[in-house]
Amino acid sequence: MAVAVAACWFFNVAYYRESQLEKPIFLDHYIEAESGSGAIFYLYVLENRGAENRVERIRIPGLEEARASLSWRDTYRYQELARFEVFLDQEAASEIYFENWENAEEPIVIEQVEAMYTDGSVLNENIGQIRLYPRLYSTDKPLSAQHTTMQSQSGQSTVVAREDLKIAGVDYDDASRLGNRLELYWGQGSEVGEWDFERPEDERIIGKPINEVEFPIGLKLGEDATVRYRFQDVTAHDWTKVYRLLPRFQVETKQETIEARPMVVQYDPYPSEDEVRQFVEERRDHP
Repeated sequence: MAVAVAACWFFNVAYYRESQLEKPIFLDHYIEAESGSGAIFYLYVLENRGAENRVERIRIPGLEEARASLSWRDTYRYQELARFEVFLDQEAASEIYFENWENAEEPIVIEQVEAMYTDGSVLNENIGQIRLYPRLYSTDKPLSAQHTTMQSQSGQSTVVAREDLKIAGVDYDDASRLGNRLELYWGQGSEVGEWDFERPEDERIIGKPINEVEFPIGLKLGEDATVRYRFQDVTAHDWTKVYRLLPRFQVETKQETIEARPMVVQYDPYPSEDEVRQFVEERRDHP
């Protein structure tokens, strides 16, 4: 009997150790934000539950005044997924310097954060990419977003013309990396219904796939269009890739042609217990 109890205890201890991460792991982020005040984005880290040494705070090099705080934890059997909210207020945004503020194709790219642990140590951790763009305009936006709705993997925004204009196209960065995970839809007038997220997908009026839209499309002052998006998880590890994208709208006004980024397309991770367990096992086998 004692041998059986000891064997069971040994098995449980071994299984528990196999279920633990060697250290906290930051997910792979691809974050786009404009440098103007008010931008909010999230950074995620997976940690062992009850670990003695955890990520307590983070600091972003070059954005030390940005407010970053722990805002949420999702609990699993052996791990917790922690979310840090980063807020770029005016003071933090003023620290961002661009060589050419008018060139939106050359963002500042940040690939590491300083993670401050509960034992007092500070380590540089890879987080993927934070891409900070200069604000394209501070006032008199020719195109702005209203009535934005988001869930963890889908959402929509209504874009409104502030003057007569044409939209020559809509695309986004990192398209090759995303593959077929992201779907964008365009709708106007009768193409736009109430998009009830709880209804079956085949009953939703979601508009036309963005690659089937015949641009340019003219919008008069006050007219609007709705852009909807949906992320699809194709593999069991897709949840480890966090996105916050700013789709590019090519806007033609009477005075100029500009690139506008009026809306946010966001993917937040909500993995299942099995997906977390599989990820931890593979990280232990291939650290």
